[in-house]
Amino acid sequence: MAPILVHGTIVPELDDSVSPMAANMVGSMMMRGLACPFTWDNMMVFDDDDDINCMIDRLPLAVSSWDSIIQKCHIAFCEFQRGNVPKSSCFISECFIPLLEVPGLETSCELTKTYRQGLKHVLDATSAFIRLHDAHEDMSRRNLFNFVASIPSVDSMDEKQKAAINAIRCKLSAYPNNKLYARAAIALDPNEGQWHFYLSKVIYDAEQLPDHNCMKEGHEAPDMADLLNHNKVALFSARKSPEPFLLMAHLILTYGHPSTPQVEKANECIKKALDQFPNSPFVHEQAAEIVVKSTPLIGLYVMSNLKKIELHYKEAIRLAGKDILSIRHRLGLNQVLGAGQLRVHHEALLLRAEGMENLSKARHLTAEARIHYELAKADNLNFSALSICSPFMFTFPDDDDDDYELVSCPGASSSKGNKKSKKGRRRRK
Repeated sequence: MAPILVHGTIVPELDDSVSPMAANMVGSMMMRGLACPFTWDNMMVFDDDDDINCMIDRLPLAVSSWDSIIQKCHIAFCEFQRGNVPKSSCFISECFIPLLEVPGLETSCELTKTYRQGLKHVLDATSAFIRLHDAHEDMSRRNLFNFVASIPSVDSMDEKQKAAINAIRCKLSAYPNNKLYARAAIALDPNEGQWHFYLSKVIYDAEQLPDHNCMKEGHEAPDMADLLNHNKVALFSARKSPEPFLLMAHLILTYGHPSTPQVEKANECIKKALDQFPNSPFVHEQAAEIVVKSTPLIGLYVMSNLKKIELHYKEAIRLAGKDILSIRHRLGLNQVLGAGQLRVHHEALLLRAEGMENLSKARHLTAEARIHYELAKADNLNFSALSICSPFMFTFPDDDDDDYELVSCPGASSSKGNKKSKKGRRRRK
């Protein structure tokens, strides 16, 4: 019985001479060397029904097959942690469908095809941990451990596949560890634009946390320069994606002056994303969110904006091919609030009725949706429900001297010379 190296551990071969107890020990040693949510620390574990419901509801909005697979793997892990093993098994099984090399079922997603080996390692490892729960008999456990031994080890992979595994870990980890894994992915594969986008998105999301904001008054913003530079790499990389354009639009409206030129630049980002990905439900949903964000802070709609919001949300639902309750929720909020500003009485009644219908459909999705529905029914809904206000403003230059051709941003590297990061200033209420 020769010893072999499996996933970083020297173990004996699992033949018939290995006792059941020894087989379990060997199997557990092998499985600890796998790369998946069950062996990684700092995972984002959602154990709240509302969080899980929203994740499942938004699956049809996934920007790519790669994104959808990672989301389903995350849901499978979270459901397992909650004790819902049948649901967990169902979601992890669905992850493998785009990887089937069957005519008519092959994925067209370049990310999935390029990083198939690294992705499949994570899925196989996750599946093995879930199957272990049902492997009660000695033979089924032995077969499972033999399957684990057949999974190609991370050490045997090239740098690109290792980078992909780090990128997946970034997507499933909590802050600040996700930033470390995004940087690790970039270090291993600096030419992959998607990994650069992951890092820029991690930094942006962290800046929205109430206890973490690099834009505080009197401080430089080193992370902002990093964010912009990595998003710029993603924008101009060979890997085309709408996400860098949409993130740039959010940046302009979050940290820019609430002025017409900034809104126009944000709209230009939306247009570029829509021109390249007109059939993406995710792009239309984000386009609606960005228009909502451009709503003046005093809480008054430009009615042409309300029409755009409705159009994009409804198109997102149509393209998704199923009812997306989280979009119904947002659409209903905007319709009810917009109806309160219409001067024509019968138009206001029709818009409010449609908004209440959307809120009613979405009210069982989350506690927040239920609260908003009850507030709207009692005519007590206000603009705070949209969460469009940002606690800090950032000064964007008024000139158009930039090499994004989208927006002039502080701290971004430029071929015309590095611009210094400017200090953020607190927006006064």
